[in-house]
Amino acid sequence: MNRTRLTMYAAAAAVLVFLGCILPWVTLSFPPETAAFTEVQGIHIKTSANGFDFSKGTWILILSLLGGSAAALVWKKMTGIVPLHPQQLLLTGAGTYGLAAVLTLTEVLSSRGPMASNGIGIYLTFLAAAAGAACCVLALKKPDAAV
Repeated sequence: MNRTRLTMYAAAAAVLVFLGCILPWVTLSFPPETAAFTEVQGIHIKTSANGFDFSKGTWILILSLLGGSAAALVWKKMTGIVPLHPQQLLLTGAGTYGLAAVLTLTEVLSSRGPMASNGIGIYLTFLAAAAGAACCVLALKKPDAAV
């Protein structure tokens, strides 16, 4: 796999992180047998929260967009826009995606109680951020001639 394709995948990972931030991260479900807890008799209450409902979600999105932008500049060979070498841009992409993946992982592992379950959005966000970081690191190992 050449550097162009790897940087394209890294740039596309930012779009997947954005989609993951929109999708539900946590779902809270209160079945009828917990009526004393919810103070509503016989009604099943279910609600969800996306990535923007958490303090880290916005930072994860910003970091991933920075990483995706850095990878897109290398992919489209537009590195003259910023005063950074392509390797520096890829290091920036790997670092920001890596930090976004770690922040997402802390949200995945945080305990929310027995009535909460993680949604698909938090897993998509984590996998996309980790894949973006991996693509940037792999693109760093490719020769400059492939830029």
